[in-house]
Amino acid sequence: MSCHGGDSQAELAPSQSFADIGIETEKQMPIYEYRCEACQHRFETLVLGQDKPECPSCQSQDLDRLLSLPRVHSSTTKAMSMRAAKKRDKAQATERVITQHEYEQSHND
Repeated sequence: MSCHGGDSQAELAPSQSFADIGIETEKQMPIYEYRCEACQHRFETLVLGQDKPECPSCQSQDLDRLLSLPRVHSSTTKAMSMRAAKKRDKAQATERVITQHEYEQSHND
């Protein structure tokens, strides 16, 4: 296997890692996906050492670790993410307008 970095080319033997030949790679963080047995909330969290994760919704530690699938980044997934973000932002903006209107109506002199 060969990898290209800048002007140099390095050969990677099957038993070697990129770090063995002086090429830094992105370090993976131990992020796991869980479902809370108490409230069924699904979430991801960073787990360090022997830390026991807890549900951010109800603080229960009765959790099921789920099988996380690798994330695929492509123009299609980026477009889908942008559409979802725009939809979310529009809903939040509408909610803010409604809340502001209700506040003004209840505090009208």
